[in-house]
Amino acid sequence: MASSRLERLQLILGLTDRLSEPLQRIQRLVNRVTNNISQGFQNARDGIGAMFAAGAGFAMTVSPTIDMNNARGEVASLGVDDAVLDQLNQSGLQYSMQFGESAQGYVRAAYDIQSAIDGLQGADLPTFTTAAGTLAKATKADVGTVTSYFGSMYGIFRRQATEMGKSNWVEMVTGRTAVAVQKFKTSGPQMAAAFESLGADATSYGVSMAEQMAILGNLQSALPSGSEAGSKYRAYLAGVVNAESKLGLKFSDSEGRLLPVVDVLERIRNKYGDIDTLAEGGLLNTAFGGTEATAFLKLLSADIGKINKDIKEIADIKGANKAIEMAQKMEDPWARLSMAITAVTIAIYQKALPAIEPFIRQMVDGMAVLVAWTDKYPHLTKVVGLLSFALLGLVAVGGAVSLTVGIMRFALGGLQATLIPAIAMIWRYGFSWIFAIRNINLAGRAMALFNFIGRAVIVSFAAVKAITLGLAGGFGLLAGGLWSAITATWSFTAALLANPITWIV
Repeated sequence: MASSRLERLQLILGLTDRLSEPLQRIQRLVNRVTNNISQGFQNARDGIGAMFAAGAGFAMTVSPTIDMNNARGEVASLGVDDAVLDQLNQSGLQYSMQFGESAQGYVRAAYDIQSAIDGLQGADLPTFTTAAGTLAKATKADVGTVTSYFGSMYGIFRRQATEMGKSNWVEMVTGRTAVAVQKFKTSGPQMAAAFESLGADATSYGVSMAEQMAILGNLQSALPSGSEAGSKYRAYLAGVVNAESKLGLKFSDSEGRLLPVVDVLERIRNKYGDIDTLAEGGLLNTAFGGTEATAFLKLLSADIGKINKDIKEIADIKGANKAIEMAQKMEDPWARLSMAITAVTIAIYQKALPAIEPFIRQMVDGMAVLVAWTDKYPHLTKVVGLLSFALLGLVAVGGAVSLTVGIMRFALGGLQATLIPAIAMIWRYGFSWIFAIRNINLAGRAMALFNFIGRAVIVSFAAVKAITLGLAGGFGLLAGGLWSAITATWSFTAALLANPITWIV
């Protein structure tokens, strides 16, 4: 009885040994395939990552330089010669390092200045652009607003700019505007709005720039916006001629130029008394033709001495030093450091890119030839496209195989987990009869249970073997397909290499 059971056990162990060796060979084959697929994916991932990182790094490095060159090209489209462009380029880099602002934005501001102001020669354009950037920084305005402001001011004071020289004139305007913004607690955009609303009316009457700035600045201290200050000043100028005859006073000098506002106010006060009382009586409304001019006179009559002092102080400003001083107090050292690094990068690659650009052009020309070939050789193009799809398909198959093997490994792990209790029972009940000879019935029951579990294990191994053999067959078909694809690819590559145009490209 015991010997027959022992023979059954030996038979089961022999079957297990016979099954384990082919299973191990199949497992080794599966492991080799999955390892090759995993290594291929890893190599492709590393290569793509390296190429992407190199390309992104190069693009990020040269991007400021390309943007700067594009900005230069925009200015050059207006007919600016290369010497002025070089000056503008260097001035933009210096400006960006000094104030921590964009050099590309500086050069693009020059485009608007060149469009708005005619007759700029030599260093005029860089000087105007630097003045616009400095005033924008000093008065918390954007460069576009200041550029538009300079265009308006040039249109109003064109004769003065021509007589002084445009570079000297714009530096004076920059300094005076900065002083006005500081004195009257206004801003660059509000001062620009005031002059745009006023226009050239005051200049046509011979009013100086310093007086116009002082009056508009004082009005902005009491009014909500610069445009309203300009409209009230304009209403006063429109009615001042009629007011001479209505009030019986002379408001112009011997050369026909309008007297300063301070003198007009003093003459009205000397003849009629307090301005406020006169305005309440309606005489000023009648004389100047409306309430806006009257409000203008009332606002300025509050402190005539201050207005006169402000006019003189602004008239003494001849350069842009005040604007530079104000802008320097708003510097951000970290922004300056960042822009300094960018400026160095731009300066380096502006010299290096001209040596690289011929190769870029050759690459573009080569791609243009390939595009022409797609129309000239449609069948070859079709083959290339199909091969590309085939390659992607093989990649997808490899991924699917890797996924399938992974799922199978999870399943085998689950199967092993379910067999753990059975194995424990075998060790507990199947082999205990060798050491417990006294209890023959218990050993018999354990042997029966072991036989049942053994049969289940044999069936399971047979199923796993069948599945694994199926996978091996699938891998064989895949290998055949791969060899066919490799053969076709080498044939196509040889055809391309045999074509002399390939070597030219």
